[in-house]
Amino acid sequence: MTKKDNWDKIKIVFTILTPIAIIFSGYFINVTLQENEIKVKYVEIAVRILSSKPTEETSALRNWAIDLLNENSNVKLDSLAIDELLKTPIYLIDDAGNFLTDSEGNRLWGN
Repeated sequence: MTKKDNWDKIKIVFTILTPIAIIFSGYFINVTLQENEIKVKYVEIAVRILSSKPTEETSALRNWAIDLLNENSNVKLDSLAIDELLKTPIYLIDDAGNFLTDSEGNRLWGN
């Protein structure tokens, strides 16, 4: 067996393995993107719930939304932020980060 024969065999193996590696990489990238998309949807649901005005009737739902938000977010809420969300709705803000208000200056929350 000559040195050229070994290189030919290596070339054949890599020719076969390269498409297989590309297929597996594409599959894992697709799965990761789908999981991230689901997490974004869960965060959107939690924010919608937390945007409503807190009441005694919705306290369990708000707790669930906070858990949902924490589970699907890279940045976890601390205990102070959780307490605040239980008592206060998430207010609407503009692109500059300013609170949106009604004509009387009251902050608006999403409903």
